[in-house]
Amino acid sequence: MVLNDSTSVYRIINIETFLGILINKKERYVRPIDWWQDTFEGYMLHQLDTKASRRQVLERLYNISDKDINLTIRNLSKLLRSRYSCYAQCWSTIRDSDAMWRIYSYNNRAIQLISSVSNIQRMIDVSVRDGLKSEIDYVKYDINDEEEALNRILVRNAKVDAAFFHKRPAFKHESEVRVLLNDYKRYEKVDKFAAVAIRSNMKFADKSKPLIDQIEDALSHLIDKKGGYLSSAPSLVELEIPKLRDYIVGVRVHPQAPDWYADLIKKVCRNYKIRFCGKSDLYRSTV
Repeated sequence: MVLNDSTSVYRIINIETFLGILINKKERYVRPIDWWQDTFEGYMLHQLDTKASRRQVLERLYNISDKDINLTIRNLSKLLRSRYSCYAQCWSTIRDSDAMWRIYSYNNRAIQLISSVSNIQRMIDVSVRDGLKSEIDYVKYDINDEEEALNRILVRNAKVDAAFFHKRPAFKHESEVRVLLNDYKRYEKVDKFAAVAIRSNMKFADKSKPLIDQIEDALSHLIDKKGGYLSSAPSLVELEIPKLRDYIVGVRVHPQAPDWYADLIKKVCRNYKIRFCGKSDLYRSTV
Protein backbone atom coordinates (compact mmCIF):
# COMPACT_ATOMS: atom_id res chain seq x y z
CA MET A 1 0.00 0.00 0.00
CA VAL A 2 1.42 3.38 -1.07
CA LEU A 3 1.34 6.24 1.38
CA ASN A 4 -0.04 9.43 -0.21
CA ASP A 5 1.22 12.91 0.62
CA SER A 6 -2.35 13.99 1.35
CA THR A 7 -2.92 11.24 3.94
CA SER A 8 -4.05 12.68 7.27
CA VAL A 9 -2.18 11.37 10.29
CA TYR A 10 -2.84 11.62 14.02
CA ARG A 11 -0.65 11.49 17.12
CA ILE A 12 -1.78 11.32 20.73
CA ILE A 13 0.53 12.99 23.26
CA ASN A 14 0.45 14.33 26.82
CA ILE A 15 0.14 18.02 27.68
CA GLU A 16 3.83 18.33 28.59
CA THR A 17 4.89 17.21 25.12
CA PHE A 18 2.24 19.46 23.54
CA LEU A 19 3.41 22.57 25.37
CA GLY A 20 7.03 21.71 24.62
CA ILE A 21 6.27 21.62 20.89
CA LEU A 22 4.43 24.97 21.00
CA ILE A 23 6.87 26.84 23.23
CA ASN A 24 10.12 25.48 21.81
CA LYS A 25 8.86 25.05 18.23
CA LYS A 26 10.74 21.77 18.00
CA GLU A 27 9.83 18.17 17.26
CA ARG A 28 11.63 15.30 18.91
CA TYR A 29 12.67 12.03 17.25
CA VAL A 30 14.00 9.35 19.56
CA ARG A 31 16.20 6.30 19.21
CA PRO A 32 13.62 3.46 19.34
CA ILE A 33 15.72 1.01 21.34
CA ASP A 34 16.28 3.55 24.13
CA TRP A 35 12.79 5.06 24.38
CA TRP A 36 10.07 2.65 23.22
CA GLN A 37 8.56 0.19 25.65
CA ASP A 38 7.90 -2.72 23.30
CA THR A 39 11.05 -4.82 23.59
CA PHE A 40 10.12 -6.60 20.37
CA GLU A 41 10.86 -3.35 18.51
CA GLY A 42 14.27 -4.08 17.07
CA TYR A 43 14.32 -7.29 19.13
CA MET A 44 17.86 -8.35 18.23
CA LEU A 45 19.13 -4.81 18.76
CA HIS A 46 17.84 -4.87 22.35
CA GLN A 47 19.68 -8.15 22.85
CA LEU A 48 23.02 -6.48 22.15
CA ASP A 49 22.70 -4.30 25.25
CA THR A 50 23.20 -7.00 27.87
CA LYS A 51 25.98 -9.56 28.19
CA ALA A 52 23.47 -12.28 29.06
CA SER A 53 21.65 -12.05 25.72
CA ARG A 54 24.56 -10.86 23.56
CA ARG A 55 25.83 -14.41 23.16
CA GLN A 56 22.53 -15.53 21.60
CA VAL A 57 22.78 -12.78 18.99
CA LEU A 58 26.34 -13.73 18.12
CA GLU A 59 25.47 -17.40 17.76
CA ARG A 60 22.62 -16.52 15.38
CA LEU A 61 24.86 -14.24 13.34
CA TYR A 62 27.67 -16.78 13.29
CA ASN A 63 25.35 -19.49 11.97
CA ILE A 64 23.55 -17.20 9.49
CA SER A 65 27.00 -16.15 8.22
CA ASP A 66 28.01 -19.79 7.62
CA LYS A 67 30.56 -19.42 10.44
CA ASP A 68 32.50 -16.96 8.30
CA ILE A 69 34.31 -14.63 10.71
CA ASN A 70 34.42 -11.64 8.32
CA LEU A 71 30.76 -11.95 7.36
CA THR A 72 29.82 -12.30 11.03
CA ILE A 73 31.63 -9.07 11.88
CA ARG A 74 30.05 -7.31 8.89
CA ASN A 75 26.54 -8.38 9.95
CA LEU A 76 27.29 -7.41 13.53
CA SER A 77 28.33 -3.96 12.33
CA LYS A 78 25.03 -3.67 10.48
CA LEU A 79 23.11 -4.40 13.67
CA LEU A 80 25.12 -1.78 15.56
CA ARG A 81 24.45 0.68 12.76
CA SER A 82 20.68 0.17 13.13
CA ARG A 83 20.98 0.39 16.91
CA TYR A 84 22.80 3.72 17.08
CA SER A 85 21.87 5.78 13.99
CA CYS A 86 18.06 5.67 13.61
CA TYR A 87 15.54 8.05 15.20
CA ALA A 88 11.76 7.76 14.90
CA GLN A 89 8.32 9.14 15.68
CA CYS A 90 4.92 7.42 15.48
CA TRP A 91 1.65 8.63 13.95
CA SER A 92 -1.57 6.83 13.00
CA THR A 93 -3.98 6.97 10.06
CA ILE A 94 -6.92 6.38 12.42
CA ARG A 95 -8.68 9.53 13.62
CA ASP A 96 -10.58 7.82 16.41
CA SER A 97 -9.79 4.51 18.06
CA ASP A 98 -11.15 3.32 21.38
CA ALA A 99 -7.97 1.30 21.92
CA MET A 100 -5.65 4.23 21.20
CA TRP A 101 -7.54 6.72 23.38
CA ARG A 102 -7.51 4.19 26.22
CA ILE A 103 -3.83 3.25 25.89
CA TYR A 104 -2.75 6.89 25.61
CA SER A 105 -5.38 8.35 27.92
CA TYR A 106 -3.08 10.32 30.24
CA ASN A 107 -5.92 10.35 32.77
CA ASN A 108 -8.34 11.63 30.10
CA ARG A 109 -6.04 14.59 29.41
CA ALA A 110 -4.58 13.26 26.14
CA ILE A 111 -4.12 15.66 23.22
CA GLN A 112 -4.28 14.62 19.58
CA LEU A 113 -2.24 16.41 16.92
CA ILE A 114 -3.61 16.35 13.39
CA SER A 115 -1.23 16.70 10.45
CA SER A 116 -0.57 15.15 7.06
CA VAL A 117 2.27 13.27 5.44
CA SER A 118 3.10 16.29 3.24
CA ASN A 119 3.10 18.70 6.21
CA ILE A 120 5.48 16.51 8.15
CA GLN A 121 7.75 16.01 5.15
CA ARG A 122 7.88 19.76 4.40
CA MET A 123 8.80 20.53 8.01
CA ILE A 124 11.59 17.96 7.88
CA ASP A 125 12.86 19.16 4.49
CA VAL A 126 13.16 22.72 5.76
CA SER A 127 14.61 21.87 9.15
CA VAL A 128 16.71 18.76 8.70
CA ARG A 129 20.44 19.18 9.15
CA ASP A 130 23.04 17.84 6.80
CA GLY A 131 23.62 14.14 7.31
CA LEU A 132 20.05 13.16 8.12
CA LYS A 133 17.79 11.32 5.69
CA SER A 134 14.06 10.93 6.30
CA GLU A 135 11.53 8.27 5.42
CA ILE A 136 7.77 8.19 6.11
CA ASP A 137 5.91 4.95 5.54
CA TYR A 138 3.30 2.53 6.81
CA VAL A 139 4.31 -0.04 9.38
CA LYS A 140 3.72 -3.63 8.27
CA TYR A 141 2.40 -6.05 10.88
CA ASP A 142 4.16 -9.17 9.70
CA ILE A 143 6.72 -10.09 12.37
CA ASN A 144 5.87 -13.27 14.26
CA ASP A 145 9.17 -14.16 15.91
CA GLU A 146 12.68 -12.86 16.53
CA GLU A 147 14.08 -14.83 13.59
CA GLU A 148 11.94 -12.82 11.19
CA ALA A 149 12.93 -9.61 12.97
CA LEU A 150 16.61 -10.44 12.51
CA ASN A 151 16.18 -11.36 8.86
CA ARG A 152 14.60 -7.95 8.16
CA ILE A 153 17.92 -6.37 9.02
CA LEU A 154 20.35 -8.90 7.60
CA VAL A 155 18.66 -9.64 4.28
CA ARG A 156 20.97 -8.69 1.44
CA ASN A 157 20.71 -5.00 0.44
CA ALA A 158 18.18 -4.27 3.21
CA LYS A 159 18.07 -0.67 4.38
CA VAL A 160 19.60 -0.02 7.76
CA ASP A 161 16.19 1.10 9.06
CA ALA A 162 14.22 -1.85 7.63
CA ALA A 163 13.58 -3.41 11.04
CA PHE A 164 11.69 -0.35 12.26
CA PHE A 165 8.90 -0.64 9.69
CA HIS A 166 7.77 -4.10 10.79
CA LYS A 167 5.85 -5.04 13.94
CA ARG A 168 3.87 -7.89 15.42
CA PRO A 169 0.22 -8.42 14.30
CA ALA A 170 -0.86 -7.71 17.91
CA PHE A 171 -0.26 -3.99 17.21
CA LYS A 172 -2.31 -3.84 14.01
CA HIS A 173 -4.93 -1.69 15.74
CA GLU A 174 -2.45 1.21 15.69
CA SER A 175 -2.54 1.55 11.87
CA GLU A 176 0.81 3.24 12.30
CA VAL A 177 2.72 5.56 10.04
CA ARG A 178 6.30 5.90 11.12
CA VAL A 179 8.57 8.88 10.55
CA LEU A 180 12.19 7.82 10.61
CA LEU A 181 15.37 9.88 10.48
CA ASN A 182 18.54 8.10 9.53
CA ASP A 183 21.80 9.70 10.51
CA TYR A 184 23.59 8.24 7.52
CA LYS A 185 26.88 10.02 8.22
CA ARG A 186 26.94 8.52 11.70
CA TYR A 187 25.86 5.07 10.53
CA GLU A 188 28.60 4.98 7.91
CA LYS A 189 31.05 5.82 10.69
CA VAL A 190 29.49 3.26 13.04
CA ASP A 191 29.73 0.60 10.36
CA LYS A 192 33.42 1.21 9.70
CA PHE A 193 34.30 1.96 13.30
CA ALA A 194 32.57 -1.13 14.70
CA ALA A 195 34.21 -3.50 12.24
CA VAL A 196 37.68 -2.03 12.82
CA ALA A 197 37.21 -1.88 16.61
CA ILE A 198 36.01 -5.48 16.87
CA ARG A 199 38.94 -6.76 14.78
CA SER A 200 41.35 -4.61 16.76
CA ASN A 201 40.01 -5.87 20.10
CA MET A 202 40.25 -9.45 18.86
CA LYS A 203 44.02 -9.05 18.56
CA PHE A 204 44.16 -9.03 22.35
CA ALA A 205 41.69 -11.88 22.82
CA ASP A 206 42.58 -15.22 24.30
CA LYS A 207 43.51 -17.23 21.19
CA SER A 208 42.81 -20.48 22.98
CA LYS A 209 39.10 -19.59 22.96
CA PRO A 210 36.76 -20.45 20.05
CA LEU A 211 36.38 -17.65 17.48
CA ILE A 212 32.85 -16.82 18.57
CA ASP A 213 34.09 -16.29 22.15
CA GLN A 214 36.79 -13.96 20.88
CA ILE A 215 34.18 -11.94 18.96
CA GLU A 216 31.99 -11.80 22.05
CA ASP A 217 34.85 -10.45 24.18
CA ALA A 218 35.72 -7.85 21.53
CA LEU A 219 32.08 -6.78 21.17
CA SER A 220 31.58 -6.45 24.92
CA HIS A 221 34.66 -4.25 25.17
CA LEU A 222 33.26 -2.02 22.41
CA ILE A 223 29.68 -1.68 23.73
CA ASP A 224 30.38 -1.56 27.46
CA LYS A 225 33.16 1.00 27.27
CA LYS A 226 31.90 4.15 28.99
CA GLY A 227 32.63 7.35 27.13
CA GLY A 228 33.32 5.39 23.95
CA TYR A 229 32.14 6.25 20.47
CA LEU A 230 28.91 4.22 20.66
CA SER A 231 27.92 5.36 24.14
CA SER A 232 28.37 9.01 23.11
CA ALA A 233 25.78 8.77 20.30
CA PRO A 234 22.76 11.04 21.04
CA SER A 235 19.56 9.22 21.99
CA LEU A 236 17.31 11.83 20.34
CA VAL A 237 17.26 14.43 17.57
CA GLU A 238 15.25 17.67 17.61
CA LEU A 239 14.13 19.57 14.50
CA GLU A 240 12.92 23.17 14.34
CA ILE A 241 9.30 23.77 13.30
CA PRO A 242 9.33 26.89 11.08
CA LYS A 243 5.55 27.52 11.28
CA LEU A 244 3.40 25.67 13.78
CA ARG A 245 0.12 26.04 11.87
CA ASP A 246 1.73 24.73 8.67
CA TYR A 247 2.72 21.63 10.58
CA ILE A 248 -0.20 21.11 12.97
CA VAL A 249 -3.49 21.51 11.09
CA GLY A 250 -5.67 20.74 14.11
CA VAL A 251 -5.79 19.74 17.78
CA ARG A 252 -8.34 17.64 19.67
CA VAL A 253 -8.56 16.41 23.24
CA HIS A 254 -9.59 13.12 24.83
CA PRO A 255 -13.31 12.30 24.34
CA GLN A 256 -13.78 12.20 28.12
CA ALA A 257 -11.71 15.26 28.95
CA PRO A 258 -13.35 17.67 31.44
CA ASP A 259 -14.91 20.76 29.86
CA TRP A 260 -12.56 23.08 31.75
CA TYR A 261 -9.58 21.22 30.28
CA ALA A 262 -10.94 21.41 26.74
CA ASP A 263 -11.47 25.17 27.23
CA LEU A 264 -7.89 25.53 28.47
CA ILE A 265 -6.43 23.76 25.44
CA LYS A 266 -8.68 25.84 23.20
CA LYS A 267 -7.18 29.04 24.66
CA VAL A 268 -3.64 27.69 24.26
CA CYS A 269 -4.34 26.87 20.60
CA ARG A 270 -5.81 30.33 20.03
CA ASN A 271 -2.66 31.94 21.46
CA TYR A 272 -0.52 29.98 19.00
CA LYS A 273 -2.97 30.42 16.08
CA ILE A 274 -3.62 26.69 15.77
CA ARG A 275 -7.07 25.32 14.96
CA PHE A 276 -8.81 23.68 17.92
CA CYS A 277 -11.25 20.97 16.89
CA GLY A 278 -12.78 20.25 20.29
CA LYS A 279 -13.15 16.90 21.99
CA SER A 280 -13.11 13.64 20.12
CA ASP A 281 -16.71 12.61 19.57
CA LEU A 282 -15.90 8.89 19.79
CA TYR A 283 -18.34 8.26 22.65
CA ARG A 284 -20.92 10.87 21.74
CA SER A 285 -24.42 9.49 21.39
CA THR A 286 -25.97 9.83 17.92
CA VAL A 287 -29.50 9.26 19.24
